Amino acid sequence: MVKFKTSYRTKRKIHQRVIMGIVAAVLSLGLLASSMAGMLWSTMPENTPLGDSPQQATAAELEEKDKAAPNDVNILQELALAYEREGQAAKASETYEKAVSLAPEREDLKTRLAGSLISVNQYDRAAAMLQELIAKNPNNKEAHYFYGHALVAKRKYEKATAEFEQYIKLAGENDPQVENVKRLVEALKPLVKK
Repeated sequence: MVKFKTSYRTKRKIHQRVIMGIVAAVLSLGLLASSMAGMLWSTMPENTPLGDSPQQATAAELEEKDKAAPNDVNILQELALAYEREGQAAKASETYEKAVSLAPEREDLKTRLAGSLISVNQYDRAAAMLQELIAKNPNNKEAHYFYGHALVAKRKYEKATAEFEQYIKLAGENDPQVENVKRLVEALKPLVKK
């Protein structure tokens, strides 16, 4: 019976492939959870019960309303949400920027702006904004959620896991996104340095 010895180099290559596979799976899961959560939050007002989905205006319709009332923050918010629904992340970010400039006290707009910045790969800017939001209001569950995604993009898995766990704690078991976030936390655990 002949035994084969595996060289250190071969073991290292196998280990690297396994790690890269795990990273790819985690990032895919993160993107899936992000898009699902983004879709849910984008399409429903905060207190709308599940199952009550009113007809929503398109971005083109809301652009016309914005032309008629260019400084109406509520129209800008609806327009940004429409851009998100229609997959126009850059336009959503620009629109949130304008809304925040008109209503800088609105935490909800800043949180959504930060989330939209993540979708256009501006992770550092989003992370800084989210840290500030969390410092002012540690109970802002969406800020924790988006901050977790910014940290995943920056490969800070341990901190991301903590942010997602905080989201779960604040959201409670009845939140429809909690199960997705729990799966994301489980997928991140192997990447957390021990």
